[in-house]
Amino acid sequence: IDDTWSTSEATLLSLKAGADLILFAAEPLLAVGALERLESASTAGEITTPEIKEKNQRIDSLRPTRE
Repeated sequence: IDDTWSTSEATLLSLKAGADLILFAAEPLLAVGALERLESASTAGEITTPEIKEKNQRIDSLRPTRE
């Protein structure tokens, strides 16, 4: 992937392809660039707010509930 796309572009493409969660374990600072790319993609209509909210809801549904 690194030979073809930047981390920020690969993040956007992964989310558009159906991923709900992206992990940045080795280089957490890459997450900043990816977040900025997602913000610009949202502004440009490449990914919509409802799509992002749907992904968040799926992730939230996996979290254990507190009793």
